[in-house]
Amino acid sequence: MNDNYNSGFPGEKTEIPPMLKTLTVLSIIGSILQIASACSGFFFSKKAYEMTKMGEADISNTQNPSWLKNIMGNPAENIEKARLAMENRVPLLILGLLAAGLCLYGVLQMRKLNKQGFTIYVIGQILPFITLAIFIGSIAMKGLGFYFEVFFALLFITLYLTQKKYLTKE
Repeated sequence: MNDNYNSGFPGEKTEIPPMLKTLTVLSIIGSILQIASACSGFFFSKKAYEMTKMGEADISNTQNPSWLKNIMGNPAENIEKARLAMENRVPLLILGLLAAGLCLYGVLQMRKLNKQGFTIYVIGQILPFITLAIFIGSIAMKGLGFYFEVFFALLFITLYLTQKKYLTKE
């Protein structure tokens, strides 16, 4: 196997393997989406809370099958989660942007084959879960969306672990 890879960025002399290059590109896209999500959560949290209150009342009054109600979650918890997100929108925005920034910086460091980039990236991946636990509480850790986010965070951390051997710079 040839360990001489070109990263593809113009003027960049660092050589990285294709898997690491792919992961970093996907992570950059993810960081951009995380920034957009943090900003939209800040700007639309009041509207989301109002819509959740109205929507949960409608869902509770319908004859939906039990599997759908399980996916939707407890209406009272959903309303409380939206209320807490609205009340804590400033710290959620700041810490969400910080987490995205850490992920982005860590990825850019890994593109330069710096070992510290992995640690910074992992901190950026874990920070949103700590933030949710602090400002929203245990109800934030329920539901399909939360498990989806945990799955992808662990998947990318694991995939980066397989590429850590290429991170040779201190």
